[in-house]
Amino acid sequence: MAHDEAPATTGQTKHRPGEAGDQFQLQFVTTVSVNVPSNAEKKRTQKIIRQTVMKNFRQQQRTEKSKPKGKKRLAATSNSDPDAEEPDTDEPSSGASQFTSRSQSSSLSERGGKKGVEGSEHRRSSRISSHSPLDLGSPITPLGAGRVDPFRSAYADNNHVLHELIDHSITVIWPAFRPFGASEGLPNLPTSWFVASNSSPVAMHSMLFGAQVHLDVLRGPRMNIDNPVRLYHKIQTMRLLQEELNKRRNICFDEVILAILALLANEVETIANHIKENKIQSPFYSPLTDLQWLNIYGSISHIEAHVLALRAIVDQHGGLEKIKLEGLAEVVSFSDILGATQSFSKPHWPLLERTLKFGPFEIDESVRYPLTILGQSFAELKHFGINRKMASVLQSMVDLTIIIDCHYQGTKPLKDFTPLIDRRNWVQHALMALPSGDELVDDKVRSVCLYEAIRHVAFIYSAAVTFPLPGMSGHFHKLAALLQPMLEASKFDICWRHCPTTLLWILVLGGIASSETPERPWFVRSILMVTKVLKLSTWEQVTEIMEGFLWLDSACDAGGRILWAEVTTGRSPSAPPRG
Repeated sequence: MAHDEAPATTGQTKHRPGEAGDQFQLQFVTTVSVNVPSNAEKKRTQKIIRQTVMKNFRQQQRTEKSKPKGKKRLAATSNSDPDAEEPDTDEPSSGASQFTSRSQSSSLSERGGKKGVEGSEHRRSSRISSHSPLDLGSPITPLGAGRVDPFRSAYADNNHVLHELIDHSITVIWPAFRPFGASEGLPNLPTSWFVASNSSPVAMHSMLFGAQVHLDVLRGPRMNIDNPVRLYHKIQTMRLLQEELNKRRNICFDEVILAILALLANEVETIANHIKENKIQSPFYSPLTDLQWLNIYGSISHIEAHVLALRAIVDQHGGLEKIKLEGLAEVVSFSDILGATQSFSKPHWPLLERTLKFGPFEIDESVRYPLTILGQSFAELKHFGINRKMASVLQSMVDLTIIIDCHYQGTKPLKDFTPLIDRRNWVQHALMALPSGDELVDDKVRSVCLYEAIRHVAFIYSAAVTFPLPGMSGHFHKLAALLQPMLEASKFDICWRHCPTTLLWILVLGGIASSETPERPWFVRSILMVTKVLKLSTWEQVTEIMEGFLWLDSACDAGGRILWAEVTTGRSPSAPPRG
């Protein structure tokens, strides 16, 4: 699989000076476990293969028995449909022009398996209805007849699963990274990535691996970790990536980066650890979670060895700006921001200049209701609990909240989501890049504990609203566990006496995040004490204070009301002790 240490230690070969192999000895993926498996791994692999073969065999038998007489004749008639054209014989899978012709398009299910008219129509309709909320267009548009070459070695195992995974990648996964309106035609990113994967076996297997992981997670949180299709493409990606990195010259850097990114972002085994800890439900109703598939990739932890390898190869290649494959640099940057968010660290790369052209914040005051006072309470904290840099980040989070709320309220709906994605990533990058309290040098911040508490609560709010992460990630539980001892240690600090409303905002967001954790009763008791000091007796009075800081009612109100019910009754549900 992958080492826990630096990414290039095994299987290195000596190269002559000046050759490409001297610069990219990044064999972070060892082939020992693949080519020389242990006896236990052999038995486990053989068991999975036998189960898969027998399952497919029985399914084929049942299908043959259930076919009525004349079925083959019906299928033959359907294939002679004048609306369905035959594939071209010249280079069926090498050009982007294949994507633009609707007359050559057909559903993946029709090409991959049963060819009955009723079954094909049913699969096509279920395909269209299972789209992401984003406007991605018809699933039969990008892929037409002749989309794959059956004589290429990459398609030697050609079957209905292969077609399904290709279709899912091009019509569902990739457009969400850089979405465009349907009227603008096929997005550039899916086109370019499909052409790249079609010309490189390592890119193809990495694409199929990522698509299978995405499908497994969409089908339910308790997925089959031993899915043989996913395991097969993962092993092939690792093997081919090892071969590519061992080359002395002509390394396809973009395809290598794409393959490492797929391995980094699709370690679905990490989800199983969160499921065992019951980290499934989010206490917030987060908006726009499917943009860039944060609801999927936000629940998958990054493996350090893959992260180090990706950083090393991108840096040695000249940075993100040197990546040529359309949209790949933006997705790598997004992965960097997501990894920093998950680990509470700083992003490794600066943002791409071309992603900073989303324009100034322009929303008229008349359409901001009810967020007319959002963020105004931070002005009282300047030079006491926040510095100029943090104030700028908090204001950008306020602006982004207003954009999201106006979209959902319908007062200013978004037509193009790509500028919103760029703005959202910019805000999150700036938030994660803020210095910690220990790193503040010559800053006019008189209360470091207040600064740190605000920074951590901003992490909670971003994961709930502006950069939403799923509850399955365990992110809220981790932040609640960090925030509670921080506040307990500083409870006698004079800052809380001067800023009681700020303390209430911190406690409420921290309390919502602490749902079903051992820290929850502490937050309930603390909120009760602060509301008594402030003479607050209703939830409406509390939300008036919340709206002066960072707060989105549609995302936070439900969890807040549950928390307030516990405060008023003096009871909170028991949670298992933290292991």
